Amino acid sequence: MAKLIVKLKQHTPLIHFQSENIVFNLDKEIMEYILKEEFRNQEVEYKKFSKINKKTKRITKKLDFSLSYKKKIPEDISGELKNKEINFLDFKIFSKHEELIEIIQNRITKFIKESKVLKDYIPISQKQLQIRGTEIKSKIDKFIKESYLKDEFKELFYDTKEIVEKNFPVNNKTEIGKYKLKVIKKNSYEVYDIKNTSYFGESIAFFYSDREIEIEFFSFDKKVLELIKNVLPYVFVYENFGTRQSKGFGSFTPEEYKFSIEDKYFEYKYEVDEIIRKNYNLYFTKEDNEPLKYVNNFYNILKSGKNFRGYKKSKIVEYIGENYRWEKAILKQKLKEKYPLYYEQLKGDNDRSFHSEIKEYRYVRALLGLAEHIEFGLKENNKKIAFKISNDSIERFQSPIKFKIIDNKIYLLPNEIPSYLYDVLFNFILQYKEKKGKEWEVIYEDKDFLKCRTPKQSEFNLYDFLINSINGEFIKVGDKDD
Repeated sequence: MAKLIVKLKQHTPLIHFQSENIVFNLDKEIMEYILKEEFRNQEVEYKKFSKINKKTKRITKKLDFSLSYKKKIPEDISGELKNKEINFLDFKIFSKHEELIEIIQNRITKFIKESKVLKDYIPISQKQLQIRGTEIKSKIDKFIKESYLKDEFKELFYDTKEIVEKNFPVNNKTEIGKYKLKVIKKNSYEVYDIKNTSYFGESIAFFYSDREIEIEFFSFDKKVLELIKNVLPYVFVYENFGTRQSKGFGSFTPEEYKFSIEDKYFEYKYEVDEIIRKNYNLYFTKEDNEPLKYVNNFYNILKSGKNFRGYKKSKIVEYIGENYRWEKAILKQKLKEKYPLYYEQLKGDNDRSFHSEIKEYRYVRALLGLAEHIEFGLKENNKKIAFKISNDSIERFQSPIKFKIIDNKIYLLPNEIPSYLYDVLFNFILQYKEKKGKEWEVIYEDKDFLKCRTPKQSEFNLYDFLINSINGEFIKVGDKDD
């Protein structure tokens, strides 16, 4: 079997999402362990702790308790994570029987120590602190299947038609390429502070300490590996990895390669701009010493504006401002009309939203990526207004603007907005929330609060919007009509 070894350079930290609100899918494993036969026979008196059937009033074989469990962030994530698995689970047991709660807690503690299954669900581990091979493979396969017949990549795929069609089934999007890969484990890494970047979740972002990682590719056909070697610069220039990819996180590029029979590595030689021009007629570039921080600030002003430490109007509001208002204004206006007491609790100067004669509104920010909800802070910090956003046929749409960061150079890459996202109606559900403990509880809900449409295709052009919004901050490269 032939082997190709590739060294990657890491340019921006890779994020692993660690929200404490993600619940483990461990119900079956935990309950089977808790309710083992010897446990039933030796430790529990069913008559004493059993649930009662509400209809028949008879004793059931189910114990009278319920269980919830969540992921926790460890206090120390900078070093080895061995023997810390127990700190990743936060269990809560509910029962009217205090003795049963104690018994279940002991069983859970034993489960944590003994379970091999549990380790597969712990996302923070040395095993997973790396770029994932499955993600690399899926992006390589997708690029090859979608690009090998395109004119712009004719030179790249010259004389490979037979290899591609034999090893990368182009008519089957789900079938994987006929090769294997392995990411070489790196134990040395450093945690990256993600404050003031475009990510606001509880998460871990990290660099490998030497900024380098190796991937091994295996195939019985060396020509397959030759093809992979050639397409890797394209895949890694066009793609980021991990969470928050569109905002520049998880950026890698291939630096060196060698086949197993060779004694030394060879340097990859390619021009990033040349690769980008093959797929983007128009894009923008900028140099910055703190690229992630810059991307965060720039994108926030582009989509939402700025209210902290000074006010800046959203660029997308300025773009549509002569003809339409954005969804944030109509949400506040409807809130004032339907729920004046809620409106009076909003933070900030909200009346400026109504200083306009324009009466038509559009859900314009959907075109820069769909959000699950929009939130407004209230004067009482333990309360907030949220608007849950839904559409029966559209669940998710990633931002059409992708930021690729290589060294300290930022590439802003605009992609086409799908036609199905234009002129479509979204439902906004009002939720009045109050914080109780660590959880936000919905106190009141209005499922028919508001419906608002996205702009028509004739009303919003992404490329015009970006050109009008750059204001000299980026260098424009190419033209959309080239």
